[in-house]
Amino acid sequence: MTIDECNKHADLNSRKIAFVGRLEIEQKGLDYLLEIAKRIPDGWQISIAGSGKDEDKIKRMAKEQELLDKVDFRGALYGDDLSNHYLTSSIMILPSRWEGFALVTVEAMSRGLPIVAFDIPSMREATDEGKFGLLAENGNIASFAMALNSFIQSFEKRMEYSSLSLKRSKDFRMESVLETWKNMLIDINSR
Repeated sequence: MTIDECNKHADLNSRKIAFVGRLEIEQKGLDYLLEIAKRIPDGWQISIAGSGKDEDKIKRMAKEQELLDKVDFRGALYGDDLSNHYLTSSIMILPSRWEGFALVTVEAMSRGLPIVAFDIPSMREATDEGKFGLLAENGNIASFAMALNSFIQSFEKRMEYSSLSLKRSKDFRMESVLETWKNMLIDINSR
């Protein structure tokens, strides 16, 4: 995990849903994100932090689909601005079609954000097979929206998964990762 640790936690009363990533439609599932935005209640908004080759195109798509009240483009955020993006949100979504390892997932978890993502290998790893976040069938927008709306409709569920996120993020701290590698190397060396 590369984001600075802090003892601050996400505002689970917020009606902002965080997205962080490169603005590349195909990989990051930004076309899915717009479809999901159509299925969230009025008064809720997806706050998008990022930039990329498809930035103009996705903004144009959001405007054409009359979704500018449901999505907010914040640009690329770093340092305290990125941390505040997480802290002022109550849910994190990752509609990616594929990822290597989505570091933003762990960053968001370290701020106590509940996670909703498609069921892809990297999200299975980050959420420990869905124990620490909600995973929707890959590409199934209705399933994703249902999972997201379950958080929107229940503060208690956001609280439960916030605690789970904080717990899981500890597994990705530098000390934890080094300890895991050390134990693996000792095991291999003792064979």
